[in-house]
Amino acid sequence: MLKIADKYKIPNFILPGDFWDELSFSTFLTSPEDIVDFDDELKSGKEICKALTDQFQNVYFTMGNHDTRLWKHLIATSKATDKSWEIIWKLLDNSKIHYS
Repeated sequence: MLKIADKYKIPNFILPGDFWDELSFSTFLTSPEDIVDFDDELKSGKEICKALTDQFQNVYFTMGNHDTRLWKHLIATSKATDKSWEIIWKLLDNSKIHYS
């Protein structure tokens, strides 16, 4: 994807939700081999976001149901406020990412 974006000089990247998987917080039946530790998921997320922000002028994320799962987990564990959606993306510690 990054090579194609570079070849055609595509300036923007838009992800319409579900950047995070959040199976480690899921209440649904999940196969143990599919569960990724959230610290590992966060580390991979940061690496992906760095690659995206290095390539694109603008990176946009919107929340999907998996992203909302993290929001609900943060609220349930008293680790967040009503602005939890901001916390989810700030976990990436990257000011170039725009989100809604």
